[in-house]
Amino acid sequence: MRETDICQKRTAVQFFKQFVRSFVTPYQQSQQPPRAPDVLRYLKPFSCEWLSRPEIALSEYSEAISSNMAVLSVFKKTVISKKVVKKLEAKFNPLASELRNLNRKSNSSPTSDNAKVVLKSIIDNDEEFDHTINNLFQAANAIFCIAANQVVARSLLRNPNAYSGIIEVSNEIGQEFQNKGDVKAMKRYLLQEFSTDTTNDTPTSDILRELDSTSEDSSSESISVSESSSESLTRSRKRKVIQETEKFSSSPEIKKVRKSPEKTPTTNRQPAEGGTSTRAKPSARRPWGRGWYKAKKRREKKRRE
Repeated sequence: MRETDICQKRTAVQFFKQFVRSFVTPYQQSQQPPRAPDVLRYLKPFSCEWLSRPEIALSEYSEAISSNMAVLSVFKKTVISKKVVKKLEAKFNPLASELRNLNRKSNSSPTSDNAKVVLKSIIDNDEEFDHTINNLFQAANAIFCIAANQVVARSLLRNPNAYSGIIEVSNEIGQEFQNKGDVKAMKRYLLQEFSTDTTNDTPTSDILRELDSTSEDSSSESISVSESSSESLTRSRKRKVIQETEKFSSSPEIKKVRKSPEKTPTTNRQPAEGGTSTRAKPSARRPWGRGWYKAKKRREKKRRE
């Protein structure tokens, strides 16, 4: 085999296709960390740099560890157990200079010795630390699942005008919400699929009146106050992270912190049942396959019968 046949362009992994997304729980209960055979089954060259560009994988590994250790140290007295953070610091702080050099964003010059030290720390079998990582994996997954779903839900419900502009219209109530974009229309849109509870004499219309007892003005005021306090809290936390970053830069045992962009969660949309269809004109390029379209037609026919 010729050398030119072996030397070909290596696959670069896109940011949102990284292997981490294969293990993140979107909404169901967080599960135990997968075993090695299951992990290896998930990994592909298009989702994992370790399989195509190991030097890039080491750089991203180093950045992930060094940048997020600074974030964890900010929360070790509130969200994360101080004991867990100390175990992580005991493992990674001695590798500070090697991790900093291997991170390509730090403009350092990595050496093979740096890589050997980090790789050895990964290969070494430390059962106690592995147990800590397994617990952290499951807890962090649960925390992310709760936080991501809450962030998306509050962003939509506290901003009805913006929410109405991105919904998929499938009936008159959805069309009304899209046209008005106010709190009352949003409540009708959210509660349209709920029937009257037989164990409770309060029908949906009464629920709407109860929800409408709070005026839209007071609702918008509370939203602005909530957002401003949230922004203030975020700024305070950022200042703490910056302070930790300066520690990482100044001390030989601490690493320079760089924050990766956050992944924006997305929601799956499903067509609502019943009502007159007022769906906007679809684009020329249909994102679904023929099988999905036929199944949709069968469901609509069964509904009419």
